[in-house]
This record gives sequence, structure tokens and C-alpha cells, in this order.
Amino acid sequence: MVLFCNSCGSQNKEEARFCSYCGNKLVIITEGGTLAFHTLLDRRYKIIRLIKSGGMGAVYEAIDERFGDRCAVKEMCLQYFLPEERKYLTDKFRQEARILRTLHHRSLPRVIDYFTEHGRYYLVMDFVDGEDLETVLEKTGGKGLDEKKVIKYSIEVLDVLSYLHNYTPPILYRDLKPSNIMVRKTDGKVMLVDFGIARAISQETPTPQTRVGTPNYAAPEQFKGQNEQRSDLYSLAATMHHLITGQIPVPCALPPIRNIKNNVSEKLERILLKALSIEPNNRYASAEKMKEALRGLFSEETVAGVNRDRVCLAPEREVNGMIFIPAGECILGSNEENKMEYPEHRVYLDAYYIDKYPVTNREYSEFTKATGYRSKGNWRTYFTENAMEHPVTGITWFDAKIYAEWKGKLLPTEAEWEKAARGSEGHIYPWGKEDEKNKCNNQQMDSLDAVASMINMSDGRGTTPVDTFLDGSSIYGVMDMAGNVKEFCSDWYSPYYYTSPNIIRKNPSGPEEGEYKVIKGGSWKCDVTVCKGSSRDKYNPYNGATDIGFRCVLHIKKGALMNDYRKR
Repeated sequence: MVLFCNSCGSQNKEEARFCSYCGNKLVIITEGGTLAFHTLLDRRYKIIRLIKSGGMGAVYEAIDERFGDRCAVKEMCLQYFLPEERKYLTDKFRQEARILRTLHHRSLPRVIDYFTEHGRYYLVMDFVDGEDLETVLEKTGGKGLDEKKVIKYSIEVLDVLSYLHNYTPPILYRDLKPSNIMVRKTDGKVMLVDFGIARAISQETPTPQTRVGTPNYAAPEQFKGQNEQRSDLYSLAATMHHLITGQIPVPCALPPIRNIKNNVSEKLERILLKALSIEPNNRYASAEKMKEALRGLFSEETVAGVNRDRVCLAPEREVNGMIFIPAGECILGSNEENKMEYPEHRVYLDAYYIDKYPVTNREYSEFTKATGYRSKGNWRTYFTENAMEHPVTGITWFDAKIYAEWKGKLLPTEAEWEKAARGSEGHIYPWGKEDEKNKCNNQQMDSLDAVASMINMSDGRGTTPVDTFLDGSSIYGVMDMAGNVKEFCSDWYSPYYYTSPNIIRKNPSGPEEGEYKVIKGGSWKCDVTVCKGSSRDKYNPYNGATDIGFRCVLHIKKGALMNDYRKR
């Protein structure tokens, strides 16, 4: 192997450790310019595989030697740029890395680290195990993907775009295309990857050719160096056009999709034509508006006069951020004496939906802005831009109840909350039988990345973003049921309500009256052994606390339309 000096570009012998020409320490680079396998970056990240490479760098799969986790390392190489361009790009790299570090969305990989080494710039992110849509499309042999599947993926992408566009300051993705949309193997969910650090930076350099991400998907205004939110919507529509037809888009000149594939629905064609308008003002005003239009397609499918969206034998597992919990018996409580959850007992619950995550600061803020509601609790104490995706805390039980009613939902009963956390067989923890300190936010949790994402509520610790502990989900996929915050339930508290373990109650809702409300789960203040699905406590409904939040449920009505649930 030939070793190239990253400082002067000179070739060196394989056994060399320092450049024989300039004397700088050598980094092992292949003849193609990429890092050699097993290269150790920043004394921490061991390169194990090249994922892809391009003109300004490469993306690698690596192992974090400190924690043993897989991660993605993105490299930006600027050695062939002019000095003034290099300085501009490096400044933007640092700025963008800091912004991206604050992003927390279930469909965006987290930024873990960034650094420079041997004249190259690196960003470390979560590794997404899956396939990008370009690869998925290639496997069809150019036939294109199923229309409904593309719509589903696009709705998820629009959810991310809405988050980015409404961030402070707004963030534009700028380079949407099939290869930047990953489908995760574990659950089939979309992840927006390759966030375009180099592209987002380089589009603003003085060099004209760097203004456009990928021309085939770029909006007309991007060719003039102009980028705005509706540019991303154009790019997504061009991506959808490509995925369905199998034909690479002609820049700014896409024909109506039914001209190529006449079995595509007319309504989808109209949506794409609007999103692909040359003038931005003729497109959808926002990602939310386009998402709403795509969602509307599902509510109108009929077969022999029967709506396919009816909630029946096989409802969707996840709808609009809510997880489906099937009907049936489940084990609740615990036989550990002197505990508030004694004894272990069975109940029967009808099917329902429960929020995948606790209600966040962002969601609660939207509620107060929309209604003018003045919260009884002090929820704004820890409300900052960096805590938008953290669970809202400081609210009272009554605040939580009014929010739920505004959403057309309810607070969960104690039984509904616990089944969503433990499954029908009554797992001790959402993930299984053993306490594992780094699967939820608790006192013993010492994951550096998770600790770094905390807001300081007490002694440097506090809540984390609601999607931090992906490995800590329940069997149904409900998140944050063990730590982070305890959660209000609708029930009044009674120590004796479940003391007859041989009675199987159906849809129990607790006592008719009381002084305290039930709170479930553990929190960031708790020992990990307290963060069990059965953990039960009581709290004054007129007070709030820094470790108490809430989530909502939605009961399924017989014959209801799935589109009704999408609108909640």
C-alpha cells in the first residue's frame, strides 16, 4: 500500500509513519483518497467500512472504541480548495455541526461528535442500518416502487422537513434525493441521512457550481443560488416522481407522472404537479400542507364500497405519532410487598392508541399559542430552544387534561399506561427483565451522548430528548416508559383498588374520587431499579414537578375511519 501525506500529497513507503518530505505524521490513505480500514480517528473511531465517497469526502462505518457502538463518520476534505474558500468552508462546517448537534427528531440520526484531523474534517453520527431508496429502486430493475409505499415514505420525510423548517433558525435540507433517504431495517421507518454538511455549506461559497445540490432534483430557483423551504418540497416531489416511474428526473422539466405511468392515481398526479410548479408561490405553502394533501389520499380508497381505512382487524401499528395497543388481557402490578403497586393482577383492555413519546415542550408550546391557555404550572422554567424535543414538565394534572382534550384525546388510565410499557406478559422493564442503566434516563445513566443532551435541572442533570433511548422502547415500540419523566394518569389514586387479584376487571378506570392522581414510571431523578413498568406513585393534581410529564391515548370507536385518527 502507498501512503499519501495529507499535508503535502507526497507518496511514502508503507512502513513510514512520518512524511519523508515534509515531516508531518501520516494518516493511512488509499490510492483512491479514502481512509484505510482500521484507521483510528481521534483515538476513538475505528474505520471498518467505506460506505460511499464523492468529490469532497466520504462516509464510513466505524466503531466507537470507547463504547463499542457502530457509528457513521462523514469526512470533508478541502485540501484542493483555495485558501479563502477553505477558511469559509471550515467556519461553516463548525457552525453547521453545532446547529445539527441540537436537532432531535426520530427520523434524523443524532450528531455525536465533530473534529479535525490531518487536515480533514469529520462529523460522527448515528449509524443507520438499512437501505437508501436509490438502492431499493435499483432492485426493481427500473420498474419503480409501489405508489402507496412512496406516499408513506414521503409523509415521513415531510414530517422531518416540517421540523427543520420550523426550527429556530429554520434549516433547509437542500439536497433531497433517493440516496439520502434511508429505510431502517428494524422497523421500516424512514431516516433522512447524509444531512448535507458539505453541500449545505458549499452552496453558499463564491463558486457558482456549488450552488445546487443534485441538479436532477433541484428546484429552478436553486440554479440561481436561491434556497427556501418550498425548494425542499420541489425536490421531494422530484424524488417521488423518480421512485414511482423509475426514470431519473430531467432538471426543471418533469412531465406529468401519468404520461409515464398511467396507473398512478390522478389525485397524486395533481399533488406532484403542484409541488413541482416552477414558481415557488404556486407550490404548497409548507411541508405540513403537502403532508396533509398526501394523507388525504389514504382516506378515499374504496373496494366494493368498503373504505379500506376503517379500523378493523388490522389497524395501522403507528398513526400520527401514536402506537396501536391491541385488545386483550395483560399482567399489571407486582407481588413485591410494601410496594404501592402490590399485588400482581390481570385486567382486560380494549384496543387503543397511545402517544409514542411523552408530550414535548414544542407540542405544549404550540397548544398554548393556538389557544391562549395560561398554564397553572411553571412549564416555561426549562423551556428553551435547546429543549424543544424534551418532555414538557412543571405542568399540573389539569394542564395535561386540558391539552389532551384540545387534541381530541384523553390521559391514559393507569392500566392503559402500564400495558403499553410492559406488554401483555408484564415485562419488568419495557425492554425485558433486567435493569440496564443506559436504556433510559435515570440517576445511574452515564452514556456521554445522553448526558450531554440533558438540560440542567439539578446538579447538571435533567431531562433528555424523548427519542434518545431507542433501545429502551417497549415491546409495542412506545418510548420513554421507564425513565426521563414520571407521567400523569387519569385515575385517582387508591392503595386498595387492585387488592383483589382474582378479579379480572375490564377497562378499569380507578376510583371515582380521591385526593391525589396516579403517576407512573420512573424519571431522571430515580434509581434505575425504580424505573419499572409497574412503578406507581401519587401526586397532587394542582402541582407540577420537574420530573413529571404526560402523554395521551385515543380510544378506538367501532367503525371509525383511520383518517379520523390521522387528524388527531
